[in-house]
Amino acid sequence: MGVGGRHQQCSMLLVEDEEAHVELICRSFEETSGRWAVTVARSLREARNYLNAECPELVIVDPLLPDGRGTGSSSSAAPFRKNF
Repeated sequence: MGVGGRHQQCSMLLVEDEEAHVELICRSFEETSGRWAVTVARSLREARNYLNAECPELVIVDPLLPDGRGTGSSSSAAPFRKNF
């Protein structure tokens, strides 16, 4: 717990290109009383750029993105390995 009995905010990267999925996932995390700060990347390229500068506590990745597969082969997972 953080100062004054409040939870410290954690960072999450959501890699998702479908707006309806983004809204659903973000809404679910909003219900945790602000515990999560959610950043959305709409492609693997956006995710790579974010991960070059930040190291979130949680990453949720859509397996099918416009510029490649978010999971599966080791080459597609490479952008997410740098910080983990």
